[in-house]
Amino acid sequence: MQHLKKLITVILILSVMISLHSCSSTKINRLEGQWQLFWIDHLDDENIYLWEFANDGTFAILQFTPPTPTTPGTKSVLIRASYETRAEFNKAVVRIFDVQNQHSSGFNQLSLVDQASYDVDWMILEVDDEVLRIGSDDTNQHNGGAGFVIREFTKVQ
Repeated sequence: MQHLKKLITVILILSVMISLHSCSSTKINRLEGQWQLFWIDHLDDENIYLWEFANDGTFAILQFTPPTPTTPGTKSVLIRASYETRAEFNKAVVRIFDVQNQHSSGFNQLSLVDQASYDVDWMILEVDDEVLRIGSDDTNQHNGGAGFVIREFTKVQ
């Protein structure tokens, strides 16, 4: 009887671990596509920023400047990089690496509004067909070592 209780306990623990890993894998599968960054703390920035996760493992941050009465809107690539995903025990992670600044003057436009590093692990906190929320420990002094950085997005259809 004691042996049966231990066996049932082990089976339950394994079932929980497998289901948590499966949930993490499902999050990873929903990451691909374009996601529009929703600024919470920089509402004065009129530009639109898209984070693009391509199925070939490439990543880009695109900036769209709205048109004015005197100038047309513009599109530029601010950052190109690579990304990879992994499912850990109870979380899904996207790692952005080999970040290359694409701004022609060598000045990263995002540095004005977003001091977080991109060359880090981002934990996928929430993802579905409409919303993406990721977070990262920004301990590399980009944000004064400010701790946990969160970015929220809406899916571009």
